[in-house]
Amino acid sequence: MESIFEKRLTVTPDYCDASGALSPLAAFTIFQGIAAQHAEVLGVGSSAMAKKGEFWLTVHTRVDLFERAYLMDELTVRTWAEACSERDVRTYRSYTLSRGEAVIARGKTEWAILGPEQKIIRFGDSGFPKDYPFPAETAIPEKLQRFHEKFEDADLFSHYAVRSTDIDLGHPGPYRVAELLDKPFFLTERNANYRRTFDRFLASRQIELTPSLEISDNGHMNNVAYVRLLLDCFSAKELASANIQSVELHYSTPCFEGEALTVYKKSLDDGTCRIGIVKPDGKTASQACVTFKK
Repeated sequence: MESIFEKRLTVTPDYCDASGALSPLAAFTIFQGIAAQHAEVLGVGSSAMAKKGEFWLTVHTRVDLFERAYLMDELTVRTWAEACSERDVRTYRSYTLSRGEAVIARGKTEWAILGPEQKIIRFGDSGFPKDYPFPAETAIPEKLQRFHEKFEDADLFSHYAVRSTDIDLGHPGPYRVAELLDKPFFLTERNANYRRTFDRFLASRQIELTPSLEISDNGHMNNVAYVRLLLDCFSAKELASANIQSVELHYSTPCFEGEALTVYKKSLDDGTCRIGIVKPDGKTASQACVTFKK
């Protein structure tokens, strides 16, 4: 079992900003994607966890940007789980993104595991391989910061309604596609045609129903969607200027489709910009810090 999981990728247009360079949002997307792939290899991916009623919960994440990558550049992304004890309820994962030998971005994510009773469980109870060779290294040695920023009416930047395209798997629901198709909705005469149409679609593409084809009955806003929302506080010109050095955010409360969020933005004298995303009930959904190069 290898301790560091890596993949090669090409910077395609969907990863680029207005200047044709890899965007900060793309770095978050790439890191989230390889974390999911590594978890599957280790046997603790979404499907395996859902069978036990468990879910990987992102608590905090940070990405540092060093150099720019451009359209069609070939990159290598690496990730690994950082060492922890079986009694820990918070764990960390590191990431690097490289072009050749040069690291152009690095990241770190703090995770927790939500159990079937909606309680955080210890790492040792997660099913993570006992023989995983934890690397001694960490991509970001500094401690992740804690957010306690207070925002005022003068800091109001925008309002945002959570869209259907912001939603991901969320908390894994009890239904799998194969099971869902056997529910009464599809078995009634009125709706039987939906089942036949879906069966033909699957057959035409040689798709087999497996437990990995899961849906959510409780989907919440995707982690990367929060990043996209906070980066919307800046113009396309600002995002393409390569002046962003680091983006760090803490996830406090999940958001769901249709919720009206309020976004606050405050620039500080230390060269950082603080952003707060607040739910309709006044609870903080997320706070972030964007640091600019000096």
